Amino acid sequence: MAASGLWTVVADFFSAFGDDLLSDAKTECSAELVADLLCLRNAPGKAGARDAAGRLVEATKPGGAGWTHVCQREIHVLALLAAAIVAFEDGAFMKGMRDVDMAVILGCPPGFSSPLIAALDDECRAAYTPPSGNDGAMMLPSARQVLPADQRQALLGRDSGAQEIPAAADLTPSNFKAEYYKTERPVLIKDDPDVQAWGAMARWGDLSYFAKEFGWRTVPTELGVKREGTWREAESLLGDFVKRLVDYAPGDPDAHPPAYLAQHELLSQLPKLDADCPELALATVAAGEAPLRNCWIGTPDTVTELHRDSYDNLFVQVVGSKYVRLYAPKHARQLYVNRRGTSGTSAQGNCSELLCEAEDYDKHPLAKDVPYLEAILTPGDVLFIPEGWFHYLRAVTPSISVNHWF
Repeated sequence: MAASGLWTVVADFFSAFGDDLLSDAKTECSAELVADLLCLRNAPGKAGARDAAGRLVEATKPGGAGWTHVCQREIHVLALLAAAIVAFEDGAFMKGMRDVDMAVILGCPPGFSSPLIAALDDECRAAYTPPSGNDGAMMLPSARQVLPADQRQALLGRDSGAQEIPAAADLTPSNFKAEYYKTERPVLIKDDPDVQAWGAMARWGDLSYFAKEFGWRTVPTELGVKREGTWREAESLLGDFVKRLVDYAPGDPDAHPPAYLAQHELLSQLPKLDADCPELALATVAAGEAPLRNCWIGTPDTVTELHRDSYDNLFVQVVGSKYVRLYAPKHARQLYVNRRGTSGTSAQGNCSELLCEAEDYDKHPLAKDVPYLEAILTPGDVLFIPEGWFHYLRAVTPSISVNHWF
């Protein structure tokens, strides 16, 4: 598509959201910002609109407390799309793709982002040089391996109240629905035929696949460890991020902090990956909308702290191994659930204060004797976590997982 045709994306955005966007902007934003917004609407593609796009991106960047009104987020997404078109016109294709990806990460509907991605993708592919690991390879040795027995023994059964999650195989959707979904019982599902047929099981252990096919795409990542006070958010090219998995050196947090792409709709952002892991038949047992699927990719030592969700969850381990722990909903009072906060994960009121595997029972005495279920997930495993069950996960090796919320 010619650059001039790409400006129709901006016009379409205004057609869909413009009246409300402008109305809210006039009450929530500065007069200068509103003037730039009007310039973008009235003269897309003209010199004034090109300049306005850059100013709007900067003016609507979220501060430490985030946006104060939803219109600021929407204007930021629109400005990123316009900035991407400007970058395309200027031949700055990598910058343009980053701008589009940032808009996608912030929730831009595919109808607006897809034309820009299509225009930029081949140019970026030609300009991008994929990274390689320290030895020139990017194959994860743990991709299809089961943990050695001594490592499993060190992880399981450390507390008297620990029991392994019940396992089952050859579950049909009707059996799964009757025996586990309806009764809200966790189960570790082995040898699910849908998962065994996934292209992801064959391809995703070689991280050069991600680097070569999507390395120039920007993704949201987390670096460091929350419980150690070193956690921060950072955007990264996917190629640079997967190289962190290959080069990760435990015990060197300054040079190689744990890195996590967590709870991200990567399959929507990169539809070719979606074809590698079609929706599970087991996830169709609940009537209603299609499952919401997220990817979780991380180095060893990446942690999802103890929390509960308002969805049922089918969690598929694709690459590597994870240690997982489950607590029944009836133990919520003993798990010191945070009251609703005003920001971050605490705003959902679903997180426990308990630090699993590093419990402080002087601080949380009620949690000491709470029983839990545990398991080590290995490639091909599907864990059913019923709605309301508290769960904690830690990557034991480099790890890739895909979950279905339904």
